[in-house]
Amino acid sequence: MMVMLIFLGFLAFLSGYVVSLEDRFQRDGLFCPFSLAKNLKASPRARKTLTWFGVCLWGVAAGWYVFSTEDYPFSVDDVLKCLGVTVILYGFMSIGYAREVEWKKTGGSADTIPHFGGLTRHEKKTVSTRSGLAIAKIIAVLMSLSALKWIVSLVQ
Repeated sequence: MMVMLIFLGFLAFLSGYVVSLEDRFQRDGLFCPFSLAKNLKASPRARKTLTWFGVCLWGVAAGWYVFSTEDYPFSVDDVLKCLGVTVILYGFMSIGYAREVEWKKTGGSADTIPHFGGLTRHEKKTVSTRSGLAIAKIIAVLMSLSALKWIVSLVQ
């Protein structure tokens, strides 16, 4: 059930999030993947209600995970899936931050995915570092959920 909540939350969240992220980027030239409220305010076209509904579903799934007594063991397949999702998210973040660097250099952004060959070595390091820190933030949130589950299990 929790997996279904996460999946449905992802589908509901993604429909408005991607549109709002692109609209804010085109308006301000900033790639801010964690500023959900500001991104949604910047976009007249985003499905705001559906996006917030997806966030609420994730909140319910997180609460379910923390307060349930079920144990969710990881198999090797699960670890490989998590690694795959991490690589996809890293690529998404890298493309977004590379577009932001391109915007700062040229004052605009092409509709295509930027080629990393056009970036200097310093810009590539900056993009890689910012992408890695963004992934680290996501992992920190997931680790804090695991820590909360451990604390709740000690109290029960």
